[in-house]
Amino acid sequence: MNLKPTTMNLHTTAYKHLILSILSAFFFLTQLTAQESFADRYNTQFITMNEGLPHNFVDHIYKDSHGFIWLSMNGGGLSRYDGYEFINFSVGQPHRKLRNDFVRCVCEDHFERLWVISESGIDIINLQTLQTIQPSEMSTDLANIAQTSSISITCDYLGSIWIFSGPCVYRVSFKENGTIDNIDHIDFEETPLFSVAMKDIESNGTIWLGYNAKLMRLSLNEQTHEIVSSTIDNNLKFPDNTLFSDFIMKEDEVWIATNQGLYRYNKNERIVKEYHHSTDTPLSISHESITTLAITNEKQLIVGSLRGLNIYNPIKDSFEHISANQTQNQLLNSDFINCLLVEGKHIWIGTESGGINKFTSKELSIQNLKHSPTNPKSISRNPVNAIYEDNDGIIWIGTTEGGLNKKMPNSNDFIHYTQENGSLPHNSVSAITAEPSGKLWIGTWGGGLCLFDPNRPNRPIKTISEGKGCNYPLDFVGSMVYDTLNNGLWIGTNNGIYFYDAEQDKITLPLPEEICFNVYGSLGAVIDKENKLWIGHLNGVFVIDLQLRLENGTFAYRLLHHKLDNPSSGISEKITFIHETSDGTLWLGSNGNGVYKRIVEDNKEKFIAYTTQNGLTSNFVRGIAENKSGHIWFSTNNGLSRYLPNEDRFLNYTHKDGIPNNQFYWNSALCSSEGDIYMGNIEGLTIIKGDYKSIKLPPTKVRFTHLYVGNEEVVSGSKLLPHDISVTSQITLHEKDKSFSVTFSALDFDTEKENSFYSYRLEGFDKEWIQARDKQRIARYTNLSAGNYTLQVKYTNSDSQEGAITDLDIEVKPYFYKTIWFTLLIIALIVTIVWQFYKWRIRILQKQRDILNHKVEKRTHELAEMTRQVQELTQDRISFFTNITHEFRTPITLIIGPIERALKLSYNPQVIEQLHFVERNSKYLLSLVNQLMDFRKVESDKVEIVRHCKDFQKFVDELIVPFSIFAKSRDIELNCYYRMDNPEIWYDEEAMQRILTNLLSNAIKYTPNGGKVSLYLATLSKKEDTTKQLYISVSDNGVGIPEKDLPNVFGRFYQIKGQQKYPMYGQASSGIGLYLCKRIVELQDGTIEARNNRKAGCKFRILLPLISEECSSSKHNIIQDLPINESNEILTEQAIKENDSTLTILVVEDNSDMRGYIRSILREKYHVAEAQHGEEALKVLANQHIDFIISDLMMPVMDGMELSRRIKEDINISHIPFLMLTAKTSQEARIESYRIGVDEYLLKPFDETLLQTRIENILENRRRYHQKFGETWQIKDLNIVEESSDKLFIDHVMEVVKNNYKNSEFEVSDFCDALSVSKSLLNKKLQSLIGQSAGQLMRNYRLNLAHELILRNRETKNMNIAEIAYEVGFNDPKYFSRCFSKQFGVAPSSLLS
Repeated sequence: MNLKPTTMNLHTTAYKHLILSILSAFFFLTQLTAQESFADRYNTQFITMNEGLPHNFVDHIYKDSHGFIWLSMNGGGLSRYDGYEFINFSVGQPHRKLRNDFVRCVCEDHFERLWVISESGIDIINLQTLQTIQPSEMSTDLANIAQTSSISITCDYLGSIWIFSGPCVYRVSFKENGTIDNIDHIDFEETPLFSVAMKDIESNGTIWLGYNAKLMRLSLNEQTHEIVSSTIDNNLKFPDNTLFSDFIMKEDEVWIATNQGLYRYNKNERIVKEYHHSTDTPLSISHESITTLAITNEKQLIVGSLRGLNIYNPIKDSFEHISANQTQNQLLNSDFINCLLVEGKHIWIGTESGGINKFTSKELSIQNLKHSPTNPKSISRNPVNAIYEDNDGIIWIGTTEGGLNKKMPNSNDFIHYTQENGSLPHNSVSAITAEPSGKLWIGTWGGGLCLFDPNRPNRPIKTISEGKGCNYPLDFVGSMVYDTLNNGLWIGTNNGIYFYDAEQDKITLPLPEEICFNVYGSLGAVIDKENKLWIGHLNGVFVIDLQLRLENGTFAYRLLHHKLDNPSSGISEKITFIHETSDGTLWLGSNGNGVYKRIVEDNKEKFIAYTTQNGLTSNFVRGIAENKSGHIWFSTNNGLSRYLPNEDRFLNYTHKDGIPNNQFYWNSALCSSEGDIYMGNIEGLTIIKGDYKSIKLPPTKVRFTHLYVGNEEVVSGSKLLPHDISVTSQITLHEKDKSFSVTFSALDFDTEKENSFYSYRLEGFDKEWIQARDKQRIARYTNLSAGNYTLQVKYTNSDSQEGAITDLDIEVKPYFYKTIWFTLLIIALIVTIVWQFYKWRIRILQKQRDILNHKVEKRTHELAEMTRQVQELTQDRISFFTNITHEFRTPITLIIGPIERALKLSYNPQVIEQLHFVERNSKYLLSLVNQLMDFRKVESDKVEIVRHCKDFQKFVDELIVPFSIFAKSRDIELNCYYRMDNPEIWYDEEAMQRILTNLLSNAIKYTPNGGKVSLYLATLSKKEDTTKQLYISVSDNGVGIPEKDLPNVFGRFYQIKGQQKYPMYGQASSGIGLYLCKRIVELQDGTIEARNNRKAGCKFRILLPLISEECSSSKHNIIQDLPINESNEILTEQAIKENDSTLTILVVEDNSDMRGYIRSILREKYHVAEAQHGEEALKVLANQHIDFIISDLMMPVMDGMELSRRIKEDINISHIPFLMLTAKTSQEARIESYRIGVDEYLLKPFDETLLQTRIENILENRRRYHQKFGETWQIKDLNIVEESSDKLFIDHVMEVVKNNYKNSEFEVSDFCDALSVSKSLLNKKLQSLIGQSAGQLMRNYRLNLAHELILRNRETKNMNIAEIAYEVGFNDPKYFSRCFSKQFGVAPSSLLS
């Protein structure tokens, strides 16, 4: 391999792209184990003349836009392949005729036409009809070109066809309708070289042409319509007599295939690297003559040559060879590779003598360890009969006639222990288990069992067999399991079940003698989590209770003799293997009846059978193992099955998936501690490492492939089938056509998959879908009645994914005497005869109907008009009712607010008592208004649930305070109990307040003095899934609810009569409270119910679903920075005090009393400005400095909504915080306000403390946003509304900062010029929006960048402190160091070291 650089002074950076190319494939290649190669990951299928291929010399493979594969053959013509059958085109085919059978290649244009290049010229096939198109019909010039022998053809990115014919290259361009627009050409010097490569390698409409030992670029000059040839790179030089065969682009490199080796051209670095065959380098390319190139879905390069395939390894810069001469895992039947095509999960390889070799990626990563006579460290014998893993992760494998094998972790070498070296009594090891001490018990088939010490393996500690004095038939051991509860070993043999008592060192009979000696063929055994021993045999399974041992030494047991899922059938059961999964479920494998799953429901045992009808690959189960993903593997006598519990289906695997043999051996299955599945096979040990990360393609849509009528195929282009059946949507048959059939294919070419199948039905005939298994893909129907039908076909792939349905409309025409027109003619004759008799009657009925219709229309119009008038009147009343109710809130606010304030200021007991009377009745009036508004909203479906993530427990604690005070005044014990996983949940605070207020007030209202009211809150989890619910219960010990009233308690306006109740001031009793509760709970998809307690009182229980989304509770540390003035100097504490001033709040309210009330609340802390409406407020904002705005929503002249919109659109005042006050409770108004940019929304009436708290919270939140921004420098942390003027302003500010921070001369005046604003406005907006002045912003930004540069240069040491200072815009390193130390509390030099 040679490297040709573009310059003489080759620098290491020239290899940059090479290294990137290597790393791009590193992730995929490192997934493979040391034993795996490219060949290990693929199965192969040979498609030759034996499978119907016309010829084994395949020159080119192409996939058309319909999904079919086209095969060009040298001497065999052209074939279309659907995965099952071929449609052939050749000289001898009358309906599908070609000029010549020596086809070189094909190409499809953008108009569904296939261009075929052969030794005799060009054929064009219409893919809609599969009929050839005469070139003369398209163009006279094209007809002349088509008669000349052509070598190559390609379609560029723009849709033009390029043809190399003779020594000329032709470019055929098309119009939008598919007709030829122009044919341009360029002539070349004629040469005897016959190989040409053409491809639009850059996907831009230009062609790379390899011809006559030169590589050039061809492009069209649009002005002159001439094809221009240009040199690609002067470094691309090739030896004389070089023949080009293919190009391919891989990332930014072009790989070039020639008869002089493989070339790799880096377009960016202009480096050419050559790869040649070398007998001294085993991993060099296998042959000099390269024929074709392809790239797999895993980005691996495949190189075809005259000596097999070469798989490029970018890490080692070498090639893996795949040839027909490989003794193991042979993937090729011919080394002469002509072409490659990567399609989906398949790699298609065209050969010179072996037809098509189709590679299909394996789904499992399987390792097979077999006996090798030449490798003494291989497994001793192939049939594996027992597998066990000890506590050290060592795998022990028992073989048939090969003794015991020891496999260490991370090794594929085996240590052998046999009868010959004295370790075992017999070489057929059939069972392995271990004592708690770690010593192994080895059961053999013919030599009894022995106790084996892994640390001293040369001689067994103890041997128990008939030849060693044992009185029981223990020579043929089928299963063993150690019982730690009874300190002994259970032994299942070919003639009985026995127990070895370790304390007494003797064999005993654990069951009655007549039972023990009549058990035959014991195999599987396991002790479950309930300390019950399950041991299978040829007559069923024993279940032995290890905790119940009788005085005579035997154990309690039961025998399941007959078929486990149907004992009454009388069929004898044969259990061969038993496995307990991690969740305690038992799976029992049967020899002939499939596998059973044991489940226990309500202390009743039940067995569910899975057989081949459920997808199991065979009913003869040999072993069972569960992997770490919870999948259950079954080894059988016909391959492997994997059961997916969550999907309740099986996936099956055979030798086609890499298994050495479909026949697995008895009693040998294990999941190791590393998660690998070990299965014993008659051809060695099979280890399943896991799944390959193969491409999961969705199931393809089915295509119809053939139509047969009366057992004769209907070819496309005929009267019955003018187009190809694959693109036909409707056919017309006749009733005389006694039968028809249609074949179909999914075109996924997974013909070897066992789990895929087709389903079809004929709508109008079939009621159910018909599954076509066993590779059947044909729908046949006979003797259909005349009518319209739809044939529907769908495909289910091996992953159980169901594809789209393909429809074919079928019209069956009847005989003439069955036609509608013939029937109508007869009917017409009869009608004509009787028509005259009924004619007069018909006229009368018609007249009566017209009169009736007129009356109905008139009455309908009158009713519609009346309905409209009623609706308008109702709407007017509702609007009046709503507006009046809204207006109640403002005077109520002016009553409650001053009263509360007066209560705080008054010390006269009599005055306080009178004020309390007024306060209670005011709140009672407010409660009535609120209930009326809530009722109105519920009735008009205007209630919307808007959830926020907050502390629900804190919310309830605050809500319950006034109820606690009232309850205490009546000696009522009010308790609240919590059991919540996390108090922060998503809930609608307003909705929950309405619910809890109603329920608590009712509970206290109907509870006598000295009673008890309890509130329970908890989060519950559903049993059937992981969703959670909020549980709320309000219980009291009052008078309860009469049983007759329980069904009606949630009724509208319903009130319980005759029940004693106690006054609850501030809460109305209108009969709609519980009705509102129920409606609000149902809006949240919850339930509410009422029930009486057993002793006294009643209970209301609510269940609400909780949103699973977690609350964001991350908290950020607030770092308080010292204020900085515009000159970048740190302010002193005295300067801070001087700069501090009282905020000015603008109150916009049309009600003068309300303005006065708000002013009285705020004037102690703030300056207060006033305005009567929005227009007056804008004038105030234009003339005064305002820091905060409080505005009513509904005002004359200009309302609060319009005012907030005008403010947020004005760049001079858009930054001012805005609090909206209103008596309007509609959710739409809130959403619109928040959308505009209103900071907070407060409902009337309001508490003065709440108003002040809201103002302080808004201001505090802004300060937190400023602080967070100072930490992260992320604009999103400022919480500014997207697309607002403030957001655009800040974006512009940060853009100016980023563009000018390096300029040390950049001052605040430059800042103002860049933003086109005044200095005062700039600082005012920046202080409001981000809490920093312009100079402070620039300085902090520079310091943060410097901090990042210092951290980045701690390792590289590329820059010193001075260089970093200059880099971020400081012109004095010492000043920079002082500023940096003050900002971050550490000197920059210390941070850099």
